[in-house]
Amino acid sequence: MVLVRAFQGRLPSELSGRGVKYAEREATEEIRDTTATALEGLEVAYRELATRVEALEEAPLEDDEAHAPEEGERE
Repeated sequence: MVLVRAFQGRLPSELSGRGVKYAEREATEEIRDTTATALEGLEVAYRELATRVEALEEAPLEDDEAHAPEEGERE
């Protein structure tokens, strides 16, 4: 029965010698919704970061010699 409920997205909140206890369905649904919202936010942030990385990879490289310190100079 635990496997059937796990397949339905309901995991036990407590396992003991007396049996298995599940959280209230409302609490489980609230956690699921909160997690889904957080995941959507992460996906948006990932896409934005990927766009920025691609832009940086396509940007022309600066001339390293123009910015290198002269001999004897320290940064």
